[in-house]
Order: sequence, then structure tokens, then C-alpha cells
Amino acid sequence: MAKLTKQEFAVFKEDFDEFDTDSNGLIDGEELRALANKQLDRECTDTEFAEFLKSIDLNADGKVDLEEYISSIVGKGWEAEGRLPRTRVIMADMPAEAERVFNELGLIPLICGKDEDARSGVGTYWNYAGGVTVVDTKALVIKSIGNDPMKAAEGSEILGAATRAAMEHGNWLVLHMQNGACNLMAFDDNEEFPVELVLDAKTEKDPKAYPDVESKHDIVVHEDYKVLAVTLFEESEVEEFLGYALPLAKFHLVVVATN
Repeated sequence: MAKLTKQEFAVFKEDFDEFDTDSNGLIDGEELRALANKQLDRECTDTEFAEFLKSIDLNADGKVDLEEYISSIVGKGWEAEGRLPRTRVIMADMPAEAERVFNELGLIPLICGKDEDARSGVGTYWNYAGGVTVVDTKALVIKSIGNDPMKAAEGSEILGAATRAAMEHGNWLVLHMQNGACNLMAFDDNEEFPVELVLDAKTEKDPKAYPDVESKHDIVVHEDYKVLAVTLFEESEVEEFLGYALPLAKFHLVVVATN
């Protein structure tokens, strides 16, 4: 597996952006032909273009995203320094991948859609899935800003109540961030919701692991209790907009496509 430095990743991103002339996060249409011509240093034939497309369009959808572009150069499964680790799945495999990330990798799944259709599907699925306790964190944004102790306490109580319900029933605690970026760490000083412990897939499922909560509530932590976050931001926006709101080092990005 290739491990890219920040500088190497920046170079690849700059090269990609040169051909993504409409800045939609994809090299597609005539942009692909321009990339093929650049690599051959001449006008490519239709046959050459078809072969080029096979080598770079790894999911054969007629579009090349940054992940595919870099993978065609350094191989699949690469990682970049300072960049969220990520996997790509289709919608049908999303629940199983969330389980794998939490249970096997010891990280919290942060789920986003690859495109507009997938983002809508991801958001709808987790709103209506069975075995989940959903918190709309966008509604808590106003309570996380301004250093207002009363608002922070209100937000913390809402999160705390949802967390305890998920713990008791063995549900996924789904932090549904919508297209917002509620700074959950703003609630960390409040004993109703120990954010640092909740947002850690490696915290033991034992009430004693949550001492502030245990001292105030008779809680049970079901062995199936888990946490994930859902965002409607695009993949390219996730780290920029959520970097201050979540401890991203404890998360793994799951990018979902419709097919």
C-alpha cells in the first residue's frame, strides 16, 4: 500500500485539478480526452482513448474522481498523510461496512455519499433504519456556539439522553449532521455527555467507562451499542467543514455510491 506524504498528495491533487476544469470533483467528458492527450503528448486515437479509459476509470462509470486518478498511478488502497482513511462501498454494503469499521478497525464510521443521489439515500437510510437512535446535530448548532453555559447544558442533555437510550437498547447512536457542522466537542465539559468517551470506538462497553454519567444515571451499556456519524457534505468537503467539529483521528470515512 502506497503511503503518500502531504506534499505528494498535494502534487497529485494539483494535477487532477488542472483537468477538472469545471471543478465538479470529477474528470469527465472532454476533460478525460484532454488528460489522455496530455499523457500521450499528442492527440490520441479512439482505440487508445478506450484503452486509457479502462486503465483509469476503475469503476467504469465514465468519470474519474481523485481516488481513481491517484490509484491509477500508485495502485489501489493508498493513504495520504493527514488525510482521513476511507473505504468506498455501494449502498447495499453500507451497513456491513459500518459494522466492520467500528468492530474491526476500532474507528467510528463517518458516512457520506459520493454524489447527490447517494447523499440523499444515505441520509434517508439512517433516519429510518431499525436499531438506531438518531440525533439531528444540526439542530444543536446554536447550542454549541457562543460559550453560553445554559445552551451548552441543553445540548448536552439532548445528546446525553440519546446516548443513554442507544446504550440501553444496543442501538447505533447515529449523529446525523445533515449539511451542518455542530461542534460536538463544545459539549465535552458537561457531565451529561462525555463526548471524548462517546466518540471513541475503543471505549469499553461498561458503565464504569462513563463515570460522570454513571454517577447520575443508572445506565446499562448493551454489547451491541455503537456510534456512527452521517454527513450530507461531499467527500471533498468533509475534512474542511468537520475538522473542528469532530475528533477526526477517531473516524474512518465511508464513501457510499448508489451502484
